[in-house]
Amino acid sequence: MNSFSNGGILALSYFYDRISPLLPAPPKPKKKLGGIPDKLYEEEAAKHGGLREPNSMPISEIALLAQRVCDGPKSWEVHWGRASPFAQSFDSSSPGMSPSEASKAALDELQDRPEHCLDLTFMHALLRLGYEFGSERDVRFEKKVDDVELGWCLGATLAMVLDGSGDGIKCVA
Repeated sequence: MNSFSNGGILALSYFYDRISPLLPAPPKPKKKLGGIPDKLYEEEAAKHGGLREPNSMPISEIALLAQRVCDGPKSWEVHWGRASPFAQSFDSSSPGMSPSEASKAALDELQDRPEHCLDLTFMHALLRLGYEFGSERDVRFEKKVDDVELGWCLGATLAMVLDGSGDGIKCVA
């Protein structure tokens, strides 16, 4: 796709809602001690593929996420259970979820939503086959920008196009 060969990819609410509950906690903000970068932060960031934007991942990682979800409950326990690196990425001493709360939330999400496998597989296929993006291309997914829900955009557009009054957008092609 030549039109989008270099620009960023921003996926909206649907991607965010399915992917974000399954992601480890983001690395802590970089601290400098006397001008020297915090070595622990750099080591942790290296484990997660280097420093990158929050809520961002290569398309290949969406495929890996889909595979882990589609492999079922035994895989879920390995990747999102209490002893998993996912759970341990949540620091019980900082605000937010504890490791056990994060694990429970992720496992509950997977158990309560049997279509999770299908959703992640569809997302990967849409990006790779539909839009023909490379597997290492980064995708950023967000639910809100400046506290404004992004999902309303599609609904507002459809309402405008389909309002039936004749005042909406008209296709002239």
